[in-house]
Amino acid sequence: MLRDKGSLNACISTEVKKINSLQDKLKNITES
Repeated sequence: MLRDKGSLNACISTEVKKINSLQDKLKNITES
């Protein structure tokens, strides 16, 4: 378990951004 909550939140937010960008790419592929 990470003791530094700030770094954990930063880690989660970067992963969420990655997932969101992947979903956008998939949307573009399916729409075209």
